[in-house]
Amino acid sequence: MLRQNQADPPAAARLTADDLNLVLSDAIRRQSRAQEETERQISQLGQVTSVDDAIEIAQQLNVDEKHVRAALADYQKSRLRGQRRDLVRAGRRNTGIGLLVLGGVVLVGALAAAPALAWVGAAGLLAGGALFLWGMLGRVSDTAADQKEILPVAGTCRVCGKSAYNDRSTFCEEHRYKGPGQ
Repeated sequence: MLRQNQADPPAAARLTADDLNLVLSDAIRRQSRAQEETERQISQLGQVTSVDDAIEIAQQLNVDEKHVRAALADYQKSRLRGQRRDLVRAGRRNTGIGLLVLGGVVLVGALAAAPALAWVGAAGLLAGGALFLWGMLGRVSDTAADQKEILPVAGTCRVCGKSAYNDRSTFCEEHRYKGPGQ
């Protein structure tokens, strides 16, 4: 909604519908050019090396720091979601294989000792087979994938994924702990 001043604007500032359309079109075109210029400057930066750089650029664009941090967290979560889905599938598959083996052992043992309990082994086989198929073919939701934790790998930074500062570390030079005075 347009705000109106208490006093009437001068006659020169009054616009017809066509004039208003021209003025707004020009303003939109200028905004578009400014945004294209900003995107061009960002693309010329190359690789942004730290969160602080991203926050500094965002402040130049009048974007609040909390929005940048939230967007960064969402980006990192979505970037790792594929790996987490694979871990969830592997866990389901391994559980299914375990149930298949356990069901087979119980079935063989029950047939040998007490044939009346063979249904327990058969149920284990069915449950294991179903879980195995679910693990291999089932969809992993974003929520299930986000709950899975990826263990850090030595030699890779757990924050940004770059090479760690040594082979046994899980942090790069930028993210490793630096004590006072270092």
